[in-house]
Amino acid sequence: MKLLYNITTRVDHSVVDEWKTYMTTYFIPAMMSTDCFDSYKMMRILGDPEEDGETFAVQYVAHNLNAFVTYQENHMPKLQSQTREMFQDKALSFKTLMEIHLES
Repeated sequence: MKLLYNITTRVDHSVVDEWKTYMTTYFIPAMMSTDCFDSYKMMRILGDPEEDGETFAVQYVAHNLNAFVTYQENHMPKLQSQTREMFQDKALSFKTLMEIHLES
């Protein structure tokens, strides 16, 4: 059973470029180096009012539930703490974990 871990983040206009650089040079490579995930995608959400920022979704495919639990217990606290410290209330996220039933 593969899982899709989605992190949706609303990023304030004042830090969008810095946040994207952080994600591509540090956060995503750190996530993938945990060996808990097979792949990822980073997307900007369209059609969302952009007065106060832009919204992005980053999706990671976990090998299985055990891999995700390993990530959650051993890696998530440090990565979340570093991100909060860097961006505080300028990048607010919510997370969703989903079971993949069908993919092509």
